[in-house]
Amino acid sequence: MLEEYRKVINDIDKQLMDLFEKRMKVVVDVAQYKHDNNLPIFHEQREKEVIENNLKLVQSEHLKPYAHTLLTTLMDVSKDFQRQQLKRAPKEVEPTAIKAKYGLIGKQLHYSLSPQIHHASFKINHIRAEYALYEVDESKSMQIVQALKTLGIDGVNVTMPYKQIVIPQLNEISEEAKKIGAVNTIKIKNGKAYGYNTDYHGILDMLDYGDIEIEGNDFYILGAGGSARSVIWCLKDRGASSVTIVTRDVSAASKALDDTDVNIINYDEFNRVESGYGVVNTTPRGLAPNVDDMAISEEKLRCFKAAIDLVYNPEETKFLKIAKRHGLKTTTGLYMLVAQATRAQEIWYDSKFD
Repeated sequence: MLEEYRKVINDIDKQLMDLFEKRMKVVVDVAQYKHDNNLPIFHEQREKEVIENNLKLVQSEHLKPYAHTLLTTLMDVSKDFQRQQLKRAPKEVEPTAIKAKYGLIGKQLHYSLSPQIHHASFKINHIRAEYALYEVDESKSMQIVQALKTLGIDGVNVTMPYKQIVIPQLNEISEEAKKIGAVNTIKIKNGKAYGYNTDYHGILDMLDYGDIEIEGNDFYILGAGGSARSVIWCLKDRGASSVTIVTRDVSAASKALDDTDVNIINYDEFNRVESGYGVVNTTPRGLAPNVDDMAISEEKLRCFKAAIDLVYNPEETKFLKIAKRHGLKTTTGLYMLVAQATRAQEIWYDSKFD
C-alpha cells in the first residue's frame, strides 16, 4: 500500500514539474515582452490578484494558508528567474524585491487564523511581507530560534507547546513575558532574538473594547492553563480587587500559579459564589465544533455583570450569547486574537498600527 501511495505522489510531482517548466517559460516570455515595450516588468497588484484568484480554487479551508505560502513563494521564484533570464540586477527591475519573512511556530497549525490576519494587515498597511506556518516536531524544539536565524526569518509568533521552550533560546525577553512565563512573539534583529508576550496586550485591548471595568472589581477565571496567566496579570496590573482561578485540579493549579498570589478554588466552591463582577472563560469549552458547550451554567452566569470569552471561533459563543441576553457586558476572543497580532507587527516594525 505504501508503494502505491508513493507512486501516486511521484506521478503528481511529475505533473507539477511539467507545469512548473511551462509556467516559467511563459513568465520569461511575458517579462521579455514588457521589457521590449518599456512596460513595468513587475506588477504587485497583479501578483496579489493572481494569488487571491488561485486561493479561491482551493476547496479546503485548512489548506488555504499553505496554498498562500506556496503561491507567494512561486511568485518570488518566478521573479528571480525572470531577472536571471533578462540578466538584470534586482535593483534595476524591482527596488522593493526583498520581502520580510514572518510566521507562526507550533505543532499543529491547520486551525490557525494567523496567516489571514497578518496578510490582511500587511495589505492595509502597505507592508511587503509574507507570513507562513512552521510546524515543528517537539524533537527539534530546542533549535527553533537558531533555525529562524539560519532561514533569515525576521520574526514569528509562537503557540503551544513552545511558548516556554523558546525562552532559554532568546537573548532577551520583555517584562510581561517574564511575568507570564511565556513568549508568543519573537523578533530577530542584528543576529539577536528578542521575546515578547502580545497576548497580554491583546487581552487588555479586548477588555477596553468591551468596556470592562477592572479597577476595584473582582474576577473569576475559568481554567488554569497558559492563557489564564496572561489574564491574571492583566487584571492585577489594572487594579482588580481580587482574582480567583476556578479549576478542577486545585493542587496542580497551585503549583503552576504559585507566583501570582491569586485565590484558587474548585467548581463546587465556585457554585457557592452568589455574585461577582466579571467571569472569564479561558477553557476551550464552546469552541467549534462544540458550540453548545459551556464551562458554567446559565444560572451561575447570571451572578455576574461582565462575561469575557477567549474562545474566538465562533465569534459569539453560547457563553456570550446567554450573558448578553441577561444584560451582562461581553467581549469576544476574536478581538483579542487580532489585537495581539497587531501588537506583534508593531514590535516587528517599531511602529504603531490601528
